[in-house]
Amino acid sequence: MKFGSYTAACLRAGLVPNDGRNNIWKGWQKHCEEMARVIYGNVVVQFKDDEIGIPDVYIPNEGLFIEVKTCGYKDFKEQIRRYCSNGHRLEFWCIFKGIETKSDKVRYVYAEELAKTMKALGRRDLAAKCHQFIRNVFDEEQTILN
Repeated sequence: MKFGSYTAACLRAGLVPNDGRNNIWKGWQKHCEEMARVIYGNVVVQFKDDEIGIPDVYIPNEGLFIEVKTCGYKDFKEQIRRYCSNGHRLEFWCIFKGIETKSDKVRYVYAEELAKTMKALGRRDLAAKCHQFIRNVFDEEQTILN
């Protein structure tokens, strides 16, 4: 396939892919939690707060929430409103580019950038997994790029 995968072709065309990617979002979530621990050390996963909901990852000493998404598939204004209260910041960690809701307190971080960060931190195994997700061929057992 010219674009590498059905999902990549849809995203390149500006379309929202069907959620045939349901199986990879769980792996991406777990992978992002592991990368957050490598970067920040102390993280809280699935932090529950009655006012803001349940963000995927919270880094208390940074005042940072991380929401894990396969791509920006919709406008996230409501999450931004809830999570960015009280001076908190929000990052969306995505595999693929999609819709980006602009805000001074929001940053989109993509798998390619995360792979570079993991490599710089000496975690080539986690960098390799980022590339697997980009190619839409995640395999839990693979730890290096071919």
